Amino acid sequence: MRRACMTSVLALGLSAVAGVPASEPPAVVASIRPIHSLAAGVMGDLGAPALIVRGYGSPHFYQMRPSEARALAGADVVLWIGEPLETFLAGPIRNLGGDARVLSLLQADGLELHPARTSTLWESGHEHEHDSGSADPHIWLAPGNAKAMVDAIARVLGEVDPERAEIYAANGAAMKSRIDAMTADMEARLSPVAGVPFVAMHDSMHYFESAFSLHSVGAVTLDPDRQPSAGSVRELREHLSAGGVVCMVTEPQFTPALIEALASESRLTSAEFDPIGVDSDAAWDSYFAMMTGNADNLARCLEQGHGTTAAW
Repeated sequence: MRRACMTSVLALGLSAVAGVPASEPPAVVASIRPIHSLAAGVMGDLGAPALIVRGYGSPHFYQMRPSEARALAGADVVLWIGEPLETFLAGPIRNLGGDARVLSLLQADGLELHPARTSTLWESGHEHEHDSGSADPHIWLAPGNAKAMVDAIARVLGEVDPERAEIYAANGAAMKSRIDAMTADMEARLSPVAGVPFVAMHDSMHYFESAFSLHSVGAVTLDPDRQPSAGSVRELREHLSAGGVVCMVTEPQFTPALIEALASESRLTSAEFDPIGVDSDAAWDSYFAMMTGNADNLARCLEQGHGTTAAW
């Protein structure tokens, strides 16, 4: 194991386990910020995971920097969602040498999975079918799934580094308690606007919507890396013109002119929703900042629309 570190003074305020293990903790690499945050919380002061997808890069088509490729090649543990999300990582992970442990969190025990949607409109007579073989990979946007991810990360780190398994388990329990507290706050913030309809930028919000009983009616596109078809845009315009929708959700990674045009035409308020935390620091608490920031932004948008829209 390749990373030197301090002994276990834990970031979450837990007591360190007595004794100093002789070996170094594992070198951990996380694909995206939400995984990095959860893993950093589980590791505490034992070490910091390396992060691959930085800035506004797409997890589908990211180009790794040499330093990121070196971190991946030297990893003892690699954490990612899986090929449906971080498509660019599939090849490098298959080519990893040595005895690196790779954990696909889309396969974690205890997840509540939703199938990927196949239509940009899923209400008001616009039928869509689910592809039963394809799960929506944005699993971390449901707090319950984040807790299952924490359990999986703590278990794998404990297996790779059994000398510190109790520390990983204790840190994981503290992270899950914090997730519970965050969820209660978010439920209080979002419950007053649970029935107010909005349109998403792309279909990344399914787990967030389900977790907090929100009322999305569709998305501008299923895949933000592809332009929506003329037919789907026409259907969306017709749906918006029929009334009821009060908020258009944007994302910091993607600001196409189409979004601005649709919002302007329909006189919608807008809210920024950041599904992978691009505006958050790479730190153990960035998951919480991302989730609560998204809840606040969306609640404000829906509250404003609720005040100016008659019925839906």
